[in-house]
Amino acid sequence: MNSVKMKYLLLVDMDGTINTMGQRFDIARVPTVLPMGNARETLEAFKQSGSTIFYVTGRMDEQLKAVTDKWLREHDFVDASSVVYFQSRHGRWTWENYLRFKVDEARALSRQHPGHQTIVIDDNADVVARAGKAGFDAVVVRQPEDWLALHEKYLRSRVVTQLEDFTGSSSTL
Repeated sequence: MNSVKMKYLLLVDMDGTINTMGQRFDIARVPTVLPMGNARETLEAFKQSGSTIFYVTGRMDEQLKAVTDKWLREHDFVDASSVVYFQSRHGRWTWENYLRFKVDEARALSRQHPGHQTIVIDDNADVVARAGKAGFDAVVVRQPEDWLALHEKYLRSRVVTQLEDFTGSSSTL
């Protein structure tokens, strides 16, 4: 066999990515917003494959930590305690500081997890563009079908490669 089992570090946005909040954040909806279809199942599959998952959110920890942690647990999201919140050390909440926060946290977490391929998963095209420019795999996820595509791209392709290595063939399944 010539393939090495890839370890992924997933940096997952919350609002509009794992839930149905959309791009317009509404603090009143935080406790009751619904999970995005296929998000939980896809993240569980990544976790079972050995991936490490962090939720990286623009939510301010001082305001929303308790309700966010509770929401993740109630909806059975893997690694519910691995949340990185926007904090005052990142500066005042502005769009530019938010974009910088996302990329800075990706760099810091990647350094802490050598040997992992980092994937930034977000519903915002600006975040994905900045992360891609910084050298990370970055994927826009805004609907349930996007989660299925993510699973197909990173997990199914790995299974096919491993099967090809095992059988010595490149035939399709």
